Order: sequence, then C-alpha cells, then structure tokens
Amino acid sequence: MTCTPRPHAGRFHAVHASASSHAFTLIELLVVVAVISILASITMPSVLDAMARSQKAQCKSNHMQLGHATKAYGVSSNLFLPPFGYYISGHSPPWYEPFWSCNLAAFLYPNLGYEERLMKVTRCPTLVKSSSWYARGITCNYGKVFAYQDILSESSSGHNGSMQLPAIHRPSYTILMMDGNYGFSYSPVNWKRTKDMDGDGIPDTSSGTEVMYNGGAPFRHQGTINILCADGHVESITAREWLTNDKRFDPAP
Repeated sequence: MTCTPRPHAGRFHAVHASASSHAFTLIELLVVVAVISILASITMPSVLDAMARSQKAQCKSNHMQLGHATKAYGVSSNLFLPPFGYYISGHSPPWYEPFWSCNLAAFLYPNLGYEERLMKVTRCPTLVKSSSWYARGITCNYGKVFAYQDILSESSSGHNGSMQLPAIHRPSYTILMMDGNYGFSYSPVNWKRTKDMDGDGIPDTSSGTEVMYNGGAPFRHQGTINILCADGHVESITAREWLTNDKRFDPAP
C-alpha cells in the first residue's frame, strides 16, 4: 500500500514565520505616514511658491503682449489708445462694444479666433477656471487715460475718448493696464478713494461704488499687482502703493 506523505509541520511553520516576518506592523505604517507628512509639509510651501512665481511671470508676459498690441494700435491710429468703448447719449444702453481689449485683440495672435485671443492674453494664469476674460484678468486705467468715445460728438481725429500716448507726461510711471477683477479700474483721480471696504484703515474705493479696489486686484500675486506702464515696460508694485499712490493713475504733469 502506498502511503501519501503528510505535510511536514516544521516546513509549514517555517514558511508561515518567514511570511509574517515581512509584513508591516501598524506602528511601522504610522511611522511611514508621519515621515511622508513631514516631508510634504517641508516641500509643499516651496512648490506653491514656485508655482506662484511662475504664474506671476506668465501674467507679466501677458501684460507685455498687451503693451505690444497697444503700440501696434497706436501706429494705426495716430498714437491714440483705443477707446474704452463707444457711447451714444440718449440711447439705452448708452455704451457699446467693442471695448478696449477687443480692439487690441485684433493685433494679438492673428491665427487664433477672436475669443481665443482674449482668453490667451487678457486673463490671469491664477484664474484659469474663470469662464470670462472680462471678469478675471487684466484691466485698464479707466477715467483719464482710457475713456469712452462719444460717437455723436466725434472729433475730426476720430478719437475723442482715450488719450494719445505722447500726451501722458510720465509714461514710465503712469499705469495703462493692471491685474483686475473687471474690464476696468476706476481712476482715483476721477473717483477719490473715500471708502474702506475691507476694514484695514486704507480707503480702497470711492463712495459711489461697491467695487472693491475700484476693479483692480492689488493682492493677486503674493501681495503685489502687475502693471503695464505707458512706456511699455511691466513691473510689480506692492498692494499698499497701488492703494495709496494716486499719481500712478494720473497722466497729467
């Protein structure tokens, strides 16, 4: 009679013991999780800072592109800036497109469609999920520098709204465009900062509007705001300077 060999108990226990010796204990898993958490807490600020600096640089590049478009527009319009928009008194509504950014878009990325041009250049990279180029991107100095063109009282030059670039007396200092939450930023030269919307003790909007910072976005890039000056250069200024230095908005001597 043939006997079937029985499993060797010693061998079974040896294999089982070997497998058990390679398993992680709960304490070991907790130590690994703790180490990963510590490493993440150390590296994450650096990653976020690098991302913020990259977004700020891209936003500056977008401002620069708008500066090139402004110069190109000026060549074709006797050095005038594009009108902020068009106005017909007595009509409802009185204001009409195209707005300033739409006019400049024609000089940007000619191989792209109209909306694509606006989305690519006038939006800030920190707001990639925004569906509107108008509400979340780059805005202009509205009031004295950019203004509506009244179609019914059009001057012989055809541009009685926005300024001519040579008429801006401090081109390397005066803001043309900046980070903004709307398609405009009210100039404090026209609408004085008299109302403190955020309670920090600094007036940040006029009493006649509820738009904080008058449409600008001075804190968007780590407490700074990117600006395009009338001479075409781009820089970053602190939020406090933007909120207190009205001369940055004033094209007069």
